Amino acid sequence: MAQLSESPGDYFGARFYQEINGLVNNRNVLGAEYTHHRRTYELGLLLNRMKMVSGFVFRHQFFLNSTRPNHNYQIDDYTWRPYLIYHFVYNTNISERYLKNSIGTGTIRFKQEYPGVPTVNTMEHYLGFGTEVDMVGAFFMNVYVGGGLYFYRSNSRVVTRDDRLLPEQHIGFTWNMSFGIGYRLH
Repeated sequence: MAQLSESPGDYFGARFYQEINGLVNNRNVLGAEYTHHRRTYELGLLLNRMKMVSGFVFRHQFFLNSTRPNHNYQIDDYTWRPYLIYHFVYNTNISERYLKNSIGTGTIRFKQEYPGVPTVNTMEHYLGFGTEVDMVGAFFMNVYVGGGLYFYRSNSRVVTRDDRLLPEQHIGFTWNMSFGIGYRLH
């Protein structure tokens, strides 16, 4: 039988969750994770209306449960696991329709033809606090809230600076919330 972990504190898993924040209406993420003792690393795909991939995420969680002296952290020892999180999101070519509010004042480029809806790119960095709660078997529920910095660039709107047309870009702060379920292979 194949061994699925490197050591007793290592696990692989998958999760699906939905996020909402101050920048976009909502987004779905399908991710794969690797857990090593107190740390979980996740790479995920942003799913645009469950039809296409519109970017990716990276999450790093650090579990806060205390352990007994001279004992390694074992995720199975806890049914409730609070954690700190760093969350990176890269959205590429998402529709402007997903934005909660219009960002900026740029205009559509002169005589530009679009076969579809104008799109935007975002890079987002969040720090936050969350919790995992065991459900049935190897399934768990995951919830987190955080805040952070975003970088926004419009692929269709321009601004004029020093007599040059440049893509509209903004930097700002926003919040992010996530709720989903996951499964850890044991």
